[in-house]
Amino acid sequence: MRDLGELTWFLEIRIIRDRAQRKIWLCQDAYIEKITKSFHLENVRPAYTPLPTKELTAGIENPSPQDIYAYQRKVGSILYAATMTRPDVACMAGKLSEFL
Repeated sequence: MRDLGELTWFLEIRIIRDRAQRKIWLCQDAYIEKITKSFHLENVRPAYTPLPTKELTAGIENPSPQDIYAYQRKVGSILYAATMTRPDVACMAGKLSEFL
């Protein structure tokens, strides 16, 4: 075992510590930027939380296997962030999962 210094990254989670005030922050900004780029969502208008859940409906009548797989990847990426550090999006991630 060896000392690698203060922990700053762990499983794509950035760790910020303020020892004087005894506070710690867990940030997934790099992960969220990575999935935004991988799904080509850089120029999409931002959504505000909480989102209205009553307006959700299935969008495509007969989706292709590629459409289904792409949607599963997007929802899975959101679920990972919601589970790890973003409980504010957990409700909407659950609602989106209903359409899997």
